[in-house]
Amino acid sequence: MIILFWIILSFAVGAAGSTRKIGFFWAFLGSLLLSPLVGIIFVAFDKKKDEIKPIRNVSDELQKLFDLKNSGALSEYEYEKQKKSLLENESKNK
Repeated sequence: MIILFWIILSFAVGAAGSTRKIGFFWAFLGSLLLSPLVGIIFVAFDKKKDEIKPIRNVSDELQKLFDLKNSGALSEYEYEKQKKSLLENESKNK
């Protein structure tokens, strides 16, 4: 009876982990091997999937700015200003 309850709680923790970075499998496995209480603590402190920032490719952004400048959509001043802002933001994120 206790084992069945343990497994059911581990599935519940896994379901909660499916909306987090940890995912269903690792939340379930951690809960099953350690304890559902430890598993729910791991899940509670893990980041939500939508909180994970996508990796920005700075070189692609710079290429887009360069193309806009060459097409005439951006002036030289605007291009330099945007480029400087992009590079400053990138150096802050590291």
